[in-house]
Amino acid sequence: EVLHQHQGLRVLRMRGGHYARNSPFFTIRRLLRRELAIDEASPDVAGKVLTGWVGSNAPELLPWLPLLAIPIGAEVPSTPEVDLLAEQFRRDRLLTVTSDLAVAMLNEPVALLAEDVHLFDTGSLDVYRQLAARAATMPWLMIATHRSEPGFVRPDAHAIALESLGDDELASLAAAAGAMAGSEAGGIDVTTLAQRAGGNPLFLLELVGAFQESGTDELPETIESLVTTRIDLLSAPDRVLLREAAVSGNVVDTQLIADAFDRRELAEAGRWQQLSDFLVDERPNVFRFRHGLYRDVAYSGLSYRRRREAHLAIGGALEARSSSDLVAVAPLLSDHFDRGRDRIRAWEYAVLGGDAAQANYANTEAINLYERALRNADPDDAAGRGRIAE
Repeated sequence: EVLHQHQGLRVLRMRGGHYARNSPFFTIRRLLRRELAIDEASPDVAGKVLTGWVGSNAPELLPWLPLLAIPIGAEVPSTPEVDLLAEQFRRDRLLTVTSDLAVAMLNEPVALLAEDVHLFDTGSLDVYRQLAARAATMPWLMIATHRSEPGFVRPDAHAIALESLGDDELASLAAAAGAMAGSEAGGIDVTTLAQRAGGNPLFLLELVGAFQESGTDELPETIESLVTTRIDLLSAPDRVLLREAAVSGNVVDTQLIADAFDRRELAEAGRWQQLSDFLVDERPNVFRFRHGLYRDVAYSGLSYRRRREAHLAIGGALEARSSSDLVAVAPLLSDHFDRGRDRIRAWEYAVLGGDAAQANYANTEAINLYERALRNADPDDAAGRGRIAE
């Protein structure tokens, strides 16, 4: 609604995700790389572009290029200023100069939309906090959605807590949804559906849809069972595809899924159109689940054995795709192989990701990855376990 009222603004989206929480600066990196037009660039190419852009647009930041390179995932030579900076001050300086870079990039009116802030990695969250502190002097509209208070909201920010809707509001919504779908409002017992929804508008809309399809009041008691029923109504191939795609998270890379399961046809967008009730086309070869609940229910529909197999397949495909820069995807690989119970590769990538996170001043992510490594450690490797534990 806020964006609808400010349609003249360019919208920059930042999204948190369950699988990205242990990847240092993952969310802010995507934003900065988009602005530099280096989305998929290698670290050395990203370093050259970053150096050129800073030299032309923010030369005062040139001494701090090695710090800026960390959140962007770039490679640049060190500088005397960074070499002389004491270790205990480097993370704070990194956060400051990264927010300085964002200020230099975003000097026009924009809407900064941060979605699922509670799933941001700590580095991205800290940078976002600094941007929020500067918002009053910048031409920005900052919007953040989150499930819990992340502790960065300015005292003068306008907070909206989403409470459960009342029965009257839900009844009105049910009637409107029925009318939009071409049904007669009188054909829907809006009061019963509103009471069944218990204040949840998503549940209500799902109930309205189910009622229109079945014409019966015998509807599931929970939204999870209702979504499960909808998924079960898909054809067998589509149902399996949706559930296996859920293993990759809320964002579905169709090329990665095709590589993982060795099925070329899955790389074609048309193969996914039958799943449009659950997935929305975000960009070429990439879909997103319309709601996190859809993804969670689809994922839970897989047997434990098939989940492990799918995690191993997707992890293997991602490993092959990223062979030139495994460090960048090590946290995600460690997650897939941990869930797939490949203890050797889970250990290797958790250690690789943890070491990189520690070197990049992302201690929270390093701790999480080291703990994952210890869960998968070889009991006979006392020296390796000792280093990671320390």
